[in-house]
Amino acid sequence: MARIITAFLMNLGVPGSGLMLLGRAWLGFAVAVWFCIAVEVAVCGKLIAPATVPWQMTAASALLGLTAWLLGQGLLISRIRYLRGRLPAALFPGDDPDSPFGGRG
Repeated sequence: MARIITAFLMNLGVPGSGLMLLGRAWLGFAVAVWFCIAVEVAVCGKLIAPATVPWQMTAASALLGLTAWLLGQGLLISRIRYLRGRLPAALFPGDDPDSPFGGRG
């Protein structure tokens, strides 16, 4: 349980870092890189060099950063549900032991 709480708190700051902690290293790394690059461009356009970075690029990169953040949170929630065994059985129709095909259909 402590590992899940730690992953959740880490994921709030940098999306993808919690996924790395819970065993999805490459997916977490990809989301973290996507988020960091998008936010870096947005910060440069808003605070560091607003005269040289067009506002459209700043807005687009901020939107990409927000999208990466939201996707990272959703992927972490999905991973936690998977690890706790709370995914709906409808997602795995072949895993029904009562099926006529014996489980993996």
